[in-house]
Amino acid sequence: MKKKKDISDELIFKILNKEASETESQNFQDWINESSKNKKLFQHLEKLWNAPKGLDAYYKIDEKQAWNYIHSKIHPAPGLQIFRNMTKVAAAAALIFLIGTSTLFYIQNRELNTLTWNNEISVKAPLGSKTEVILSDGTKIWLNSGSEIRYPATFDKEQRDVQLVGEAYFEVEKNKKWPFLVHTDDVDIRVLGTCFNVKSYPEENNVETVLEEGSISICKKGSNEVLLLKPDEEAIYTKSTSRFEIKRKIESDLYTSWKSNKIIFKRETFSTLAVKLERWHNVRISIKNKKLAEEKVTGTFENESIEQVLEALRISVPFTYEVRKNNIMIK
Repeated sequence: MKKKKDISDELIFKILNKEASETESQNFQDWINESSKNKKLFQHLEKLWNAPKGLDAYYKIDEKQAWNYIHSKIHPAPGLQIFRNMTKVAAAAALIFLIGTSTLFYIQNRELNTLTWNNEISVKAPLGSKTEVILSDGTKIWLNSGSEIRYPATFDKEQRDVQLVGEAYFEVEKNKKWPFLVHTDDVDIRVLGTCFNVKSYPEENNVETVLEEGSISICKKGSNEVLLLKPDEEAIYTKSTSRFEIKRKIESDLYTSWKSNKIIFKRETFSTLAVKLERWHNVRISIKNKKLAEEKVTGTFENESIEQVLEALRISVPFTYEVRKNNIMIK
């Protein structure tokens, strides 16, 4: 039996970086000709090696761990050696591709965590940031602060399933034969192609779904009773009572403006607004005055610091506050 050729990490790197000698190039070609698997693996690596170099600003991935993964694909044996000259962008891109994702990410925050386990991708937007994700089918998802979206590396042929924790705005790529489903811990939402917002934070009692365009159906998890939403309607599912409420002719921008870095609020209680501000600015706000917590406020904020927001609010609702690092006490 013909012995299979081995190839070193260093030679792979030299080939990708176009630094291989004539002899090394021939050894590499022999390895490529040995099997279609080798050829396919290198084509994936080469494609991602030539990806835009700006990717390194958007991924926080351990390049050593990434290269170890690549190495394990080429040399499925113990005793891995790390090639230390591997660039972070190539390692990160290769890691994401080789694990099996066919998704292209456009990330807006450097602190984003992107992980893949058991053929599932998880994208998180940390507190104080928002993130945009573009799925392989063309669907766009905006994740609000403190939210997470999970989905398979390759969608099922019958339907596209994603799991949401927190808040997200969806622009679903239309395909009548390929429904898109959003799952939360409490409700399931089915769409064919539309724009809508879902807010489902574990610590909140309500799951709120707002439709801007198209149509969606929504049901309690495990139930066959389906509600249909039309544009500018909101479905509110109350966890404590397991009941739905439908609001019609709403101002949808009050619920979706966050994806454009705006907070628009209209006669909203101060305590409810405080929860949004906590997520947006990654702070903790305690309101000691119960009467103040129930005061109704109206306004719009766009890219203001938390101090600027508080000073603006003080004009309409007088109060004092104290800031200690990330903790804000309002009296």
